[in-house]
Amino acid sequence: MRYYRNILTFVAFLYSFCCVWGGVPPEYYTGVDGKKKAELKAAFRTIIRRATMLDYGSGERRTWSGFYQTDRFNGNQVRDRYSYGVFYFPKDHVSAASGMNIEHSFPKSWWGGDKNQAYKDLFNLMPCEVSINTAKNNYAMGVVTNVKTNNGCTKVGTGKAGNKTANLWEPADEWKGDFARSYFYMVTAYSDLVWTGEGLTMLEKNDWPTLQRWAYELFLTWNRQDPVDDIERQRNEAVYGIQGNRNPFVDFPNLPEYIWGDSVDYAFDVNGATEKSVFEVTPESADFAADPCQPSEPVLVTVVMKDTKSNLFTIVASEPFVICDDPDADEEDWSQRMMLSGSKTGSFFYVRLSAQEAYGDYTGTLTLSTTGLNDLVVPLTAHVRQDEDGLQDLLASKGKADDAWYTLSGTRLSGEPRYRGIYVRRGRKVIR
Repeated sequence: MRYYRNILTFVAFLYSFCCVWGGVPPEYYTGVDGKKKAELKAAFRTIIRRATMLDYGSGERRTWSGFYQTDRFNGNQVRDRYSYGVFYFPKDHVSAASGMNIEHSFPKSWWGGDKNQAYKDLFNLMPCEVSINTAKNNYAMGVVTNVKTNNGCTKVGTGKAGNKTANLWEPADEWKGDFARSYFYMVTAYSDLVWTGEGLTMLEKNDWPTLQRWAYELFLTWNRQDPVDDIERQRNEAVYGIQGNRNPFVDFPNLPEYIWGDSVDYAFDVNGATEKSVFEVTPESADFAADPCQPSEPVLVTVVMKDTKSNLFTIVASEPFVICDDPDADEEDWSQRMMLSGSKTGSFFYVRLSAQEAYGDYTGTLTLSTTGLNDLVVPLTAHVRQDEDGLQDLLASKGKADDAWYTLSGTRLSGEPRYRGIYVRRGRKVIR
């Protein structure tokens, strides 16, 4: 007999809305609570403009010495967000890496090229492979639909910028959220600059919103789809150690919603979202038994949403787990993504382990998300083992004249199997 034991350890992991990463003083963001929209953006601008920049270029106390702290991994390798090329820092740790440039992600030509604070800001400067740096030129960031250059990581070409077609560059999916938060930072910190040239493809000459509607709506989407990760947090800490300022859109991943998104009518509170979870999920654990090559029995999950600004939430199950709102649904109706309406009384869905052939341990996650608030990530684990002696006993006990269908655990089915898998019939294993 085989058993699937699927232990769902529902641990509420809510990325802190507060500044809990690194050594940021608790008073760093003083003055932003209670503010909304344009006033909130202005309050953050006052804070993050207080910084001491490295000089631009190579050498001690210059950009490349900063990159050695902000963009080094695997010993001495340079992290390039624009290509998948492999580059290394030179031995002196302050010179430029061969084949790379310093890239202003938010192009310096957009403010006329003045060598001001923005020109030297490490939150906007990234090491970049030379040829893609040249190809992306000083174009706006967006969705490229007519590709002219593609190095497998970054695309350059043309696409829609609002109602117009414009020259654009598009980062890889894994970096879209990072660049969106970098652009949010730049239009917050430097909204007083006078934009010109290609910058007017996506910018407006004002303190709010500064980004054109098409741009901030796109970047809000990227911010949600590619959330802050450890690489971005570590870079935020490293730049903070060098310049003395932080990117608040990394510290508060949902801050863009309060400035441009679905929460502009709500006052921002640094500490409010750290004291309670938006989602209350039950049960905290569940045990399952299932036959090989068949899905496990589904488990009912109840989600209560509290203090939400949206009544919709999304659930995403990672492989090999699947979800559905009907425990008796056909196999093709189970999926890894669904949307439900949340409530304070509870919403329901089902989760199960999809059919697996191999024995061993399985892990996955359920991610619950709603706009304007941080995601809840629920770890899932499944332990699958086989009792070969039990299977042999089952095969021996069911004679060739027995026309019924049995699961490998010995359960007699009322008819033909509903799911693909391995069954016992007439004393033999049968693959359906």
